[in-house]
Amino acid sequence: MTPARRATRSLTSNEMDVLRAWLSCGVPDAERLRAQLASGVEVYPSCDCGCPSIGFVHSDAAESTVGVGISDVSATVLDANGDPIGGIAFFTKGGELHDVDVYTFFDNFEFPTLDRVRFD
Repeated sequence: MTPARRATRSLTSNEMDVLRAWLSCGVPDAERLRAQLASGVEVYPSCDCGCPSIGFVHSDAAESTVGVGISDVSATVLDANGDPIGGIAFFTKGGELHDVDVYTFFDNFEFPTLDRVRFD
């Protein structure tokens, strides 16, 4: 299914908090990416497994841009004791937000709150 056909929504407060924190970690083009957050981007579930990974909705022109890149700044998802239980990878494409891939070693999890994220 293409992103245009998936149900879209606004970012949650948890997602926004994590993205803003990520963009304060020396991410290239951070100002441009921050502007996209401020413009009220729409997202969609980017994985069919039920995890909280999200993709960003873009115009057809932006989608045709070649080359998805992974950020040098990733994150570790922590449990209540501060132990690693997964991670987050941030992807951009053509200078725009593209995907946030969230994974853990457990099933049935939600997008982590900022206090459960450590940037690497």
